Amino acid sequence: MFWISLLLNYLLFFAVINLGRWVKFRQSQGHEPFRPSILFPVALGTVLTLLDSLRLVFFQQLVIFIIAAVLIYKLISVFQGK
Repeated sequence: MFWISLLLNYLLFFAVINLGRWVKFRQSQGHEPFRPSILFPVALGTVLTLLDSLRLVFFQQLVIFIIAAVLIYKLISVFQGK
């Protein structure tokens, strides 16, 4: 069940995060190639699956997930030079 949850979280975050980028790419007539974000959805899916497997209270999971998401985003943006 852990692996199914992990895969579903990966797919869900990949679709949600890259949907906006794909729409912008389609509207701009493809001046630059579409490169989907892979690292951020995988990191978020992993964190959410691990938090879910700990069976914490929902509010506690939500707070830890938001903190982890912000830290992962900051870490990725530092290495990409944004």
